[in-house]
Amino acid sequence: IGSHETDGIRRVHDGLPDLQVIGLADGPTSLFFSESVKTEEQKRLTSDTEPSRHRVTLHISLTRSADEDFRGLVALLDQDLLARNGDRQAQYAPFNKLEGLLDVAVAYRNELPAACGAIKELDPQTVELKRVFVHPDFRRQGLARKVLEVLEERARRKGYDVMQLETGHRQQEAIRLYLDAGFQLVENYGPYAGNRESVCMMKRLH
Repeated sequence: IGSHETDGIRRVHDGLPDLQVIGLADGPTSLFFSESVKTEEQKRLTSDTEPSRHRVTLHISLTRSADEDFRGLVALLDQDLLARNGDRQAQYAPFNKLEGLLDVAVAYRNELPAACGAIKELDPQTVELKRVFVHPDFRRQGLARKVLEVLEERARRKGYDVMQLETGHRQQEAIRLYLDAGFQLVENYGPYAGNRESVCMMKRLH
């Protein structure tokens, strides 16, 4: 397998690979996986919930906040949060705007938009994880963790040292995900300070 670096993203190719990362320095970057992987690295990055005889692909695209698939998933996320939090969700609207997002990741399961997430710069050393969501049809397949890993690596390659996030007490599945991924609970920061509905976390990237 040959490999080289493009904008800090590793490209791997061997004709018809099970794992491929492709992209241009100033354009979207995509990662492709298949269920028929053999190596330990590929097994770690690929869900094994489907029988190996079926060719099920996972494609994670690094894109921008204007991406239509990302915006479609975010609309579903907002509906989900409104159902959980009711009128209390309105207080978070100013902090969830899509403008200013640094990088956006959209995961595709067999070419269907399945999960998303994004990062936003808080300061030259810190990014904030935003808008993480998995479509209900694709949950419990490890997609949120894969999106998180891609965004962490993206932030690390860009020189950021810390990733922070805010979630809510009602999103217990999200809290478990972040704790399992190495995040630690911290005092609520910025606009979430003093908000008992919010749970803030952080992770050092180096």
